[in-house]
Amino acid sequence: MGDGESLIFSSDKLPGNKGGMDLYMTKFTNGQWSAPVALDFANTPKDDQYVSATSLGRYLLKDAPGQRSNELVEMLFPGEIRPKAVVKIEGSILGDDPSSAYVTVFNLKDQSKVFSTRPDKAGTFVTYIKEGGVYELSVDPEKDNYTFFSKSFDLTGDKFSVVEKVTADIKAADSGDEIILEGISFRPGGSEITPTSTQELRRLQRLVLGNPGKSFSILVTMTGYQQDSVRLNPDLTETIIDTLRLPVVQRIDSLDSASVPRDSLALKYTYHNDRTLKQAKAIGDYLIKQGVPPGRLACSGKAEAEAIPENRKTFVKVIIH
Repeated sequence: MGDGESLIFSSDKLPGNKGGMDLYMTKFTNGQWSAPVALDFANTPKDDQYVSATSLGRYLLKDAPGQRSNELVEMLFPGEIRPKAVVKIEGSILGDDPSSAYVTVFNLKDQSKVFSTRPDKAGTFVTYIKEGGVYELSVDPEKDNYTFFSKSFDLTGDKFSVVEKVTADIKAADSGDEIILEGISFRPGGSEITPTSTQELRRLQRLVLGNPGKSFSILVTMTGYQQDSVRLNPDLTETIIDTLRLPVVQRIDSLDSASVPRDSLALKYTYHNDRTLKQAKAIGDYLIKQGVPPGRLACSGKAEAEAIPENRKTFVKVIIH
């Protein structure tokens, strides 16, 4: 199958045979093929031999009796044995020398490299990634003063596209250029950069050091801002303290009707989840440790409300000046 680890074959020699040739599946795990499992949902008393599967791995394609002599039907794989889905990535690189770029795909779970190539002369490339992983595809230039491209693919859920198309514009960095840094993320509830951000930070470091005459703005934006007067949600890690002046009229004594106005001070606490400025500064601190002068960097954050919790997102952008 397309996942590179599921094998379907036919045999009439294994136990549980329904008659004729039956279909079986084995999986290649840790260097070994597993014991074959009969595909009882598809086997019949007749010969069952010629099958395929969709790239999403959900359906087995098989011929079966129909209104005509035979028809091609889709049969749903049981979840415990279905092959992993495979997503095709079709890439196109723009620029003055697209074939000189390097295309790499990393599995972010273990930082392993799963694919590496150079595009053809037209700047195109094709690669495949399979279900169960979180991947980062990057297009890196040969020259340090050129821009780069990266994109993340999370295939740990249930829904994703069969084909993904990406376009990367790799060119000499110029004022006004903006690059979305999808490969940088932070630990939940904090501003600490995750270890999976290593590759993206190195690309950003190369770009900044490769353009000594330019300055860079790092902007972290979060959609999903929340605040409350009490810290009931553990995500509300940040605090705003305001001083309130409350006017109080105090009488001098019980016989004198005169009074003296005074102010009473009180503290108002607002708890919120806007860590964007701290996160931007964490990226800036990393670059400074790599030799970037602080005067070439500006860090800022922005938080916006989001009514739908599933749409909450934090992303990083660098702007070149």
